[in-house]
Amino acid sequence: MPQSELRDKSRHKHIWPCSESATYRWQGLERRTSCACKARQVFANQEKAIHWLRSPNPSLAGKTPLEAAQTDQGYREVEDVLVRIEHGVLG
Repeated sequence: MPQSELRDKSRHKHIWPCSESATYRWQGLERRTSCACKARQVFANQEKAIHWLRSPNPSLAGKTPLEAAQTDQGYREVEDVLVRIEHGVLG
């Protein structure tokens, strides 16, 4: 590989980090964004959705939905709670 190409690649590493932690943070952001969109749909009101997303939830071991959605398991639990709310199944 030519030296100029190597220099170009190393110069741009900071733009697109490929570390596991960066990938994990990006996935967490995607999950939280997806939950926020679903909450907005379910509550049909952005303010109510935001309030719900930021409030501790007993169904999520006392975590807020945004906190819970940082992991795959938590994301699935948040989605499950939203489906139950959407269909009127509480508890």
